[in-house]
Amino acid sequence: DLLTDGGLRAAANTRDVLHTLFQERCRTSGMIVSTRNPKVAQDFCDMALVIDNAELQLFDSVEKALASTQRSRAVARRAAQRG
Repeated sequence: DLLTDGGLRAAANTRDVLHTLFQERCRTSGMIVSTRNPKVAQDFCDMALVIDNAELQLFDSVEKALASTQRSRAVARRAAQRG
């Protein structure tokens, strides 16, 4: 158990405590995580739902979602540069 193993007592700060609790929950449960941080998505998720231009896209891997998002941003940048 996380609480009796000293996991929380060993945590240096609140962020460490929350990270430890989150990791423990990920081991035993499914959950929906909302993040704009690719590292968080890669560390804790095995699939992704991306909201882009009011459309939902479901990806079977975080890597595919990140690649699609990068392509969409590149297209938007090029369109903005053209005016």
